[in-house]
Amino acid sequence: MDGPPIVATAKLRPDPYSSLSRSIGIVDANAILSSVDNDCRYGRNSRLLRSTLFGCTTLYAADHVYREVYEKLPKIARSSPISLEELRARFETQYLPAMRLRAVFGSSEGSTLSPSWGTHKG
Repeated sequence: MDGPPIVATAKLRPDPYSSLSRSIGIVDANAILSSVDNDCRYGRNSRLLRSTLFGCTTLYAADHVYREVYEKLPKIARSSPISLEELRARFETQYLPAMRLRAVFGSSEGSTLSPSWGTHKG
């Protein structure tokens, strides 16, 4: 798990007068799992994490993604040379702090995001 820590950088408050573009990223469990596995295998931060540097991108995920990642990590570990503990540690120390989890409520027309936006408190 080499690579610069993203947590400290992601907490920086962006300069409102900066010329850096800002965007949001909506991630699902599969994107997170493959990024975590690749980070651990190759010892570098994924594009997903690098995009959060300097506050240029904010990552959002539906709250069920949190559960799905923990449910699927053992399967990833079985097919990876990386241990479950290392994968879990990478997710918890690098990805969770960089993400904002949102409650999703189902409806007959599909899902809508809750207006109660908050950040994950690990």
